[in-house]
Amino acid sequence: MLVFVFYEVLCLQISYFDILKWLMVLYEYCRGQNRHRHVGISIGKRHKHCITMLPYDLSCWNGRQSGATVIAQRDDNSPKKNIVRASDAMYVDVDSDTVRELLRNFDRRAGAYTWNRLPMAGARYPDTGCIVNDLLHYWGVRQWKSWTKVDIDMEMEQLQTCMQCAQFALLAVMYLMKGSLLSIDNYQKHQMLSLLFYRTALHPHSLWQMMCKCPGFHQATDTDKFCLLSHTIDNAPLQRNVYKNLKHFVLPDVFVTVMFNPMLIDDLYRRPHVCT
Repeated sequence: MLVFVFYEVLCLQISYFDILKWLMVLYEYCRGQNRHRHVGISIGKRHKHCITMLPYDLSCWNGRQSGATVIAQRDDNSPKKNIVRASDAMYVDVDSDTVRELLRNFDRRAGAYTWNRLPMAGARYPDTGCIVNDLLHYWGVRQWKSWTKVDIDMEMEQLQTCMQCAQFALLAVMYLMKGSLLSIDNYQKHQMLSLLFYRTALHPHSLWQMMCKCPGFHQATDTDKFCLLSHTIDNAPLQRNVYKNLKHFVLPDVFVTVMFNPMLIDDLYRRPHVCT
């Protein structure tokens, strides 16, 4: 299954002289978007109300290329400022082929690479000027124009080289819709496709609102518990992690990308997981 995890930033600290960032934060607060400042994709396995996830957030972040970064359980030693904490999640059941196709995009060592229209590693993050320009262009031009299938294909093609986190997650949703892996009617499909034309100005909260209207996605509730799959240092036994509320999980270092541990991927699908 794919888990779309949305994050908020607690104890946010910004330089007093960074006027543009203060304006962006104020804009988010006024529009009720501050709860969903980031979105990433995780891979998991569900047993009733318990979801076991790989400890990786597949996403984009300002200052680095798209890739996988570590998800961790928050503890007393977590930083006291700029805490990127999970706030909400949507999940959808997919077949193992879709998971393998997604993971392939983050391991390009296995020969030539062909884009499969799923999110991939290596795309650069847009600069602030690009995001502001796309927002103004959408308000003034793109939201009033009709679009065709050719326009959609063009928007998706340009995502190979540059995208931010909401576009990254939207690309996965587009793949699910195209492959009829997502229960969605024509009106909802049209609404979801329209998000492409925000380009880099697409906010994670806008994607969240659209996903809430789509019955193909399941919203995580307080009864859903999560745990991160991990090994001990010697990569031998599987640790027995306690299932916790989603808000116990953070991104400890969003600026650093990591490689997958293949043993974790095997464990996720081969070993039974029981809620503890």
